[in-house]
Amino acid sequence: MSFGNDDNIFRALQQFIDQYGDEFENIEKAIEAFMSFYNKGNLENEIESTPEMESSELLELSMSIDDEKQRKALLREAIELWPENWNAHLELIEGSLVEQIEQIRKLEITAFHKWEETDQVGWINYEERPYLRLKFMLAVILFKQGLLEEALEHFENLYEIDEMDSLGARYYIMSIYCRTYDFESAYELFSDVPYPASEDDRMIIPLLVVAVLTNNLTYAKDLFLDLEEANDNLFQLFMDDSWPMDLILGFGEVDHFQMNSFESIAVALNDILPVVVSSEYLFDWMLEEYEAAEPHERVNLNEKVISFTGASKQYRAQTNPFTYKSYLEIPVLADVVHNAAVTLQEMGLVKVEDFSAYTEKELLAVKHIGPQTIKQLKANGVKFKKK
Repeated sequence: MSFGNDDNIFRALQQFIDQYGDEFENIEKAIEAFMSFYNKGNLENEIESTPEMESSELLELSMSIDDEKQRKALLREAIELWPENWNAHLELIEGSLVEQIEQIRKLEITAFHKWEETDQVGWINYEERPYLRLKFMLAVILFKQGLLEEALEHFENLYEIDEMDSLGARYYIMSIYCRTYDFESAYELFSDVPYPASEDDRMIIPLLVVAVLTNNLTYAKDLFLDLEEANDNLFQLFMDDSWPMDLILGFGEVDHFQMNSFESIAVALNDILPVVVSSEYLFDWMLEEYEAAEPHERVNLNEKVISFTGASKQYRAQTNPFTYKSYLEIPVLADVVHNAAVTLQEMGLVKVEDFSAYTEKELLAVKHIGPQTIKQLKANGVKFKKK
């Protein structure tokens, strides 16, 4: 049996603790033992397969099947084993977009009644996760289709159910408040989150936008300063005299990104795009605030300098601004994360041979360049200078 599915790992852990927990002095020791079995590939000898685990495996298997008839047969078998495998139900939904949304609505209602039978403690309980994921997915679909009122109800329910907000419902709630010009609600949510929202660009940006467009400009100025402090990639928005739509659209739909990166800026703007593109005033106001920053806080786009820690070299950036299109056209930067790709391109490292002048250690000392970037560059054919 495979334990590649996260939920299956949690099911196996719970079963292991229920069966062997008394043999350990505390829960931490039991988890250590479980992980030891898992890492050595011996977990199957300790864990009994359940219908939920087998159903999840069949769902995963169905994803790799090209034959539609065979794929649907596996999905039905998965549902027969575990009727609450909502992801398997979703895979069987067909029809027009209107029909699909209606079917997902009905499925969510069915799943809700099953969820009511759980402890209702949120994401921390793996038994609740299938329903929470289903509800979140429905909310995102509704959000993307402009059904904001209905989407908001689902997101607010999720935010209330899971105090950790593991799925990130708060970001969509904030985006909806922005898109409906509800400054007061956006401000209340921003002030209510249990961490410094002023350090989270995806919370700052929608509140900043709605503050500007509802003429709360004094507060908006403070938020802009918070955004500059939180994310040092902001300069990429202001390389031209209008929004860089190629970047916003190109990176606005990425699945994985770092907090306070350029990708996170793009995601935040993409979620409020109808508001952003409708206001030339908004961009001009933000550009003026950016240009009014103190000289030491600003980035000179034509003289950007990348400094090496522990190396006595400085490199002047190329004056050509980075674009999404040019990034895709540089093979050696393929699959390199955005921030790292921007830095490498600014250093003039756009061909495999360009990297031969640097050691791995030198590049690792550059901001935004980490071990994963080095690994990807090697996969793309780069050979670094030996020490």
